[in-house]
Amino acid sequence: MSLLPHLETSEGLVRLFGNPILDRLDGEARAPLLTIVSGAWTEQERAAYGIVMAEPQLVPTPLLVDVERDRRVYSGITFAGMRFQTREQDLRNIDTTLTFAMAALAQGGGQPEDYFWHGGDQPFVWIAEDNTLVPMDAATFASFAAASTWRRADHILAARTIKDMNPIPADFTDDSYWPEV
Repeated sequence: MSLLPHLETSEGLVRLFGNPILDRLDGEARAPLLTIVSGAWTEQERAAYGIVMAEPQLVPTPLLVDVERDRRVYSGITFAGMRFQTREQDLRNIDTTLTFAMAALAQGGGQPEDYFWHGGDQPFVWIAEDNTLVPMDAATFASFAAASTWRRADHILAARTIKDMNPIPADFTDDSYWPEV
């Protein structure tokens, strides 16, 4: 990560944006931020203006927790030993296909190892993350869809728990706060 300009204050580092004109701490001179952070200035010269170059510090917010939740939800799921994608469009496809699997099961079709429950000419398959074609009968697909749904729900609840912490922990992206993949 690149170093960014921060103003050193009594309350800690404050990230600076734009190109404000800054006073030297002794009040003897002024300079624009972009000049102060240029490669021509030394660390000591920057310090005279209270400027330090540091990695940006993210303050954990509920929005950042939601971003992490979504990253995890959309990062895939392992089901029956295979890894499947769970991007937003994948989840929509899973939900839509579940409707057909449930209809097949309700109508007495979709027996175990019946891969033609969908009415097509080819066996029903779902594509794994590695592009393997995985045959699924209706009940297996319904179980796969349920696993996907519960995984989403578990991540939503984990995010809610993290957002309710006061303060939100700085390491909220650590796996210990989230359900296993």
